[in-house]
Amino acid sequence: MTIKPYRYQQDAIESMDARPGFILADDMGLGKTVTALAEISQASYQPDNVLIVCPNSVKGVWATHAAEILPEYPLLIMDSKNRGKTMTEWESLPGGILVVNWDALRLIPTLNGYKWDYIIADEAHMMKNRKALRTKALKKMSAKHKRAL
Repeated sequence: MTIKPYRYQQDAIESMDARPGFILADDMGLGKTVTALAEISQASYQPDNVLIVCPNSVKGVWATHAAEILPEYPLLIMDSKNRGKTMTEWESLPGGILVVNWDALRLIPTLNGYKWDYIIADEAHMMKNRKALRTKALKKMSAKHKRAL
């Protein structure tokens, strides 16, 4: 990892590592993205598959930080134009980080078929409607660790 977390971020990292489920509710601009990725880099075990669900507008931010903090992980970004190609590439990898937007969760049969070590839901307020397909899809997915930001 090329960054040094602030003390409050390190406290959050240590708390997250000890729990399978965690809500990180820091204010905007305090580094939730960096904290979540740093936790993976410092995890007590080496995860294989990480799914990051975020708004389309911040997929690039997640990709940039992931490449910096977790350079050893293959990184794929799914968008509406390359869904099929991305999933084909994902299936050929031994593991890595897959970044998708909230609407991609409609691919639940495909995404739900993987054993995720981490699922990070950025802007988790997107799940506030329990009847929404994306909320139902994310709740069906299993992972050793789930993070809501």
